[in-house]
Amino acid sequence: MRDLSRIALLIVAASLSLLHAQGTKTRNNPAKYGAHVKIGSVGLGADLWGHFIPLEGETLKADSYLVVEVALFASPNIKVDIDPGQFVLKVNGQRILPNSPGLVTLGFVDSDMRERGPRLIADGQIGSGDISVGRDPTQPKFPGDSNPADIPPPRRTQTTDNGLQKEPIDPVKAVDEASLPEGAHATPISGYLFYPWRGKLKRVKHVEIEYTSTLGSATLTLR
Repeated sequence: MRDLSRIALLIVAASLSLLHAQGTKTRNNPAKYGAHVKIGSVGLGADLWGHFIPLEGETLKADSYLVVEVALFASPNIKVDIDPGQFVLKVNGQRILPNSPGLVTLGFVDSDMRERGPRLIADGQIGSGDISVGRDPTQPKFPGDSNPADIPPPRRTQTTDNGLQKEPIDPVKAVDEASLPEGAHATPISGYLFYPWRGKLKRVKHVEIEYTSTLGSATLTLR
């Protein structure tokens, strides 16, 4: 039974990874990102967001991941081939590859199931995360903030200007749409990459992201 549950969770992860990803709202140029570099005719920018996934007006928190936003800029007539495996994160010297958005959102799905009661139970730990709707003053004030809060803020419901309650976002859909799109794409384009990392952010002393592709290679220092 446990094997069947584990297989079911893996199928969900694979299915979510096939959903169409739109990426994040790309800034004007690579210099608008905390770290940026030029690789031939292509510009690359990146920001470290710690355990937080900033979205439009709302924020999710994923304690099991370090979140990096990556942006690529090229000539209008050029499509850039994007593969998450091209971006290797080095945390305190440890090299880490990103997980798929589907695997990341399993943490949110599993968290919701525990709150509602037993639905689909799997043996072992695949990921965990707390959903925080709305920005909180205890969260990082800017990318790379060295003193973000490690305690997740309380969950709360947003209200609109006319006092009506606003439904929380769907974390599965939101994370998938904000992830860095794969395949050949015109630029500018940007999105999040999710690197498995459990622990307090204050223990993260040095962070670099290594980019390697047919365009060339570069290393950006994020912290």
